[in-house]
Amino acid sequence: MRKYLDHTNGFFMSCPTVRFNDSNDDRIPAPRRAEYQNVLRQAIEACRPPTESWTVVTHEAQDGTVLTFDFSSGTEAPRSFTYLPESDDAEQSGLFKMACQFLLVYWAGAVEPS
Repeated sequence: MRKYLDHTNGFFMSCPTVRFNDSNDDRIPAPRRAEYQNVLRQAIEACRPPTESWTVVTHEAQDGTVLTFDFSSGTEAPRSFTYLPESDDAEQSGLFKMACQFLLVYWAGAVEPS
């Protein structure tokens, strides 16, 4: 868990982080899973208020052509989007943009990435 300085009282507080649940059978195989998780973590950290906690579950279709990402914040029900990896560049900038847009549409607390 990250620490951040609470400027109102000068104390360091624990900052909720992004957690990935990899316990499902259809998760994206390693090492690609880590690459996608890194992009999703960046998108969430760019869009979420600093006090929100997030959990993400990744899924890969049996043929490997479609990925699904389940996002949940706190106790809210998960929401998902699908992604076609072959249509993106090597840096997965399309995934980053798609994840940011998804967060802005479905979570009221989301903010535009700077």
